[in-house]
Amino acid sequence: MPEAREVPAAHLPHVTVAESAGQIVGFATVLPGDAADRAELEDLFVAPEAWRKGIGSLLLAEAERRAKALGAGTLEVVAGERARPFYEASGFRFAGTVQTDLAPAVRLQKDIR
Repeated sequence: MPEAREVPAAHLPHVTVAESAGQIVGFATVLPGDAADRAELEDLFVAPEAWRKGIGSLLLAEAERRAKALGAGTLEVVAGERARPFYEASGFRFAGTVQTDLAPAVRLQKDIR
């Protein structure tokens, strides 16, 4: 999975990997946030051939569990328009807009207490 090569080495202890039939089909990275009660979903990627199989939802559930273990009550993510419906269907709410290296995006957050 080429996208996994872009994960910084310092983030590797915070990565959850999804496998199917011995192949990596997705990953998620949860990092401590800027505030003690927040965590950042830095990455959530599922290979296109594995879409619509529940893998993203499983990775998100594990990301929430890990965020809680960090002491966070809120999980935040910066998402593009393609991913926004997935996050909103999972309980995330609009918290503002941000400019990324690629394009403007939305900041979403979810209360995970």
